[in-house]
Parts: sequence; structure tokens; C-alpha cells
Amino acid sequence: MIKNNTHARTQIITAFASQSSSGTLPLTLNTAKDLGLSKSLYGFSLPLGATINMDGAAIRFAMDALIGMGCTALNVTGDLVGTSIIDKTEKRAGKSMEG
Repeated sequence: MIKNNTHARTQIITAFASQSSSGTLPLTLNTAKDLGLSKSLYGFSLPLGATINMDGAAIRFAMDALIGMGCTALNVTGDLVGTSIIDKTEKRAGKSMEG
């Protein structure tokens, strides 16, 4: 695990600084190549993962909404949590497919 983290250091720093999955993709592809992974594996899975992760912010938006509800003393139930996450994820997915 620690060995893999040293290979991911540049990608982690870039992702944190840029807040962009797509921005780290070239670095991640190069690292996968350097590690000797199969190009058919990483050539498909890494771009797909970066594309899907474009909607990863949806979870953050849902959690922000739930935290806001909690701060206003609203009763946050499991149903509300699930509905909020699904709603925010669907809205973010729609946004990423527009352009």
C-alpha cells in the first residue's frame, strides 16, 4: 500500500490543487504505464473513472445540503438523506451531459 502511494503522490497533489479528475488523467495514465499495467485495462478504466468522477462533486453537494439542514435543526431522516443524494447526483449527471 505504501509503495502504491508513492506512485500516486503527483496525481494526489495535482487532483487536490486543480480539483479536476480530467486534469490528473495524463499523469495517472503515465503512472499506470510505468507500473507495467496492461494498456487495455488502464486505457479503458482510467478515462471511464475520470468521466464518472466528474459527478463526484454531486455527493459533496448533497452532503452540503444535508449539513445545512442539520444546522437549521430540521429532522434529517434516512429517507431524506437518500433522496437528497439521488436528487443531487441526477442533477449533476445532467449538467455533465449538457456540454
